Amino acid sequence: MTHWLEGIFQFLFKYRPTEFAKGDFAFGAPYSIIILLLAAAAIAFAAVMSYAGVRGKSSRRDRWVLGGLRVAALATVFSSSVAADIRAQQDKLQDSQITSTARFGVCETPGVRSEENLPPGVDASLASLSTSMANAAKTKILSTLKVACSESIQGFEKAYRITFFAAIGALILGAFLPGWPAKWGGRGSAPMPAAD
Repeated sequence: MTHWLEGIFQFLFKYRPTEFAKGDFAFGAPYSIIILLLAAAAIAFAAVMSYAGVRGKSSRRDRWVLGGLRVAALATVFSSSVAADIRAQQDKLQDSQITSTARFGVCETPGVRSEENLPPGVDASLASLSTSMANAAKTKILSTLKVACSESIQGFEKAYRITFFAAIGALILGAFLPGWPAKWGGRGSAPMPAAD
């Protein structure tokens, strides 16, 4: 793989291709995720095929480009998810039966020191453990929250970066469309080639 392709690959997937070559690909998602991915594929297929019946002066290529842009927008939304272990921790926190009105933020909670920023109800669970186990559990919870926060921020950064470059690309494309910067007279305004 050429150097610039490796750079693009590393930008998109965080690691170089040689790191991925060291492992085996496995799809160990639960059934709910598989069903969600199948639904997303059906929506993407419907998005592309919705342009198949479009009438007018658009070409087949135009319809495929528009369908591809729709799929890319959907992929951007679906790819902004977090890692599986962080998602499991989020599900565990949401499924807990503890009801609380205390405010909690994954990255920070206003008025709470970062080393004390624990989800509501965790203090009661930690109190039932020995001191060493409670400290270890607290450290693990805080490190997991830190990873969740950084992955969330990275996801937003990537989504905004992609959106920025798509907007710049649309602006450049728009600059080459007919009718700008001068008025466009229509298809009939172009001079016809001379017949021999």
